[in-house]
Amino acid sequence: MGWWNMESGEEPGLFNGAMAEDKGLRMGDTPADIMSNALDEIIREYEAEFGRMPYREELLGAFNFVIGGLEEAGDIKSINPEEKQE
Repeated sequence: MGWWNMESGEEPGLFNGAMAEDKGLRMGDTPADIMSNALDEIIREYEAEFGRMPYREELLGAFNFVIGGLEEAGDIKSINPEEKQE
């Protein structure tokens, strides 16, 4: 299992590289494995319910829905200075 610094260009469009370095953003094998397992379960649910795999936009919608709840609860925050921070 490894962890690495997230740097500009690794995740295009997700964050400003300078902010990533300032905030010490990290990514690792374990979070990626957990997310992969969760996505596999969601895909199985779409296949069982609708007879098809989900579209990327549906997965992003589910992710954003959950992230929004975590932000409202104060469990996570954004590094984006343009977003409301409390």
